[in-house]
Amino acid sequence: MAEKKQRAPRSDSKLLQACVDGNLAVVRERIAARANVNAGRKDKKPPLELAAGCGRLEIVRELIAVGADVNQIHKVNYEAFPTSPLISAIAQYQFQ
Repeated sequence: MAEKKQRAPRSDSKLLQACVDGNLAVVRERIAARANVNAGRKDKKPPLELAAGCGRLEIVRELIAVGADVNQIHKVNYEAFPTSPLISAIAQYQFQ
C-alpha cells in the first residue's frame, strides 16, 4: 500500500500580513483562531521570519510565546541560500 505524501501545514494569509504590518491585535486574533504559527507562504517564509525581518519585536515575542520555532530554516532561491528568522532580521538590519 502506497503511503500518502504528507502536506505542508497551511499558512494563514491574515497572520502573515499582520506580521508584516505590525498589527499585534490581528496576530493575537489569528493565534486565538488556532492559526499555524510555523506555516509559511509560497516562498516558505514563516510568520516569525517575516516579523523579525520587519523589526516587529512585539510580534516576534508573541509568536515565540505561543510556540513559533525559532530554529526553523527554510530555503529560498532554488534552495541555494538557507535562511531563518535570525538571519532574516540581521539581513534587514533589525538588530533588536
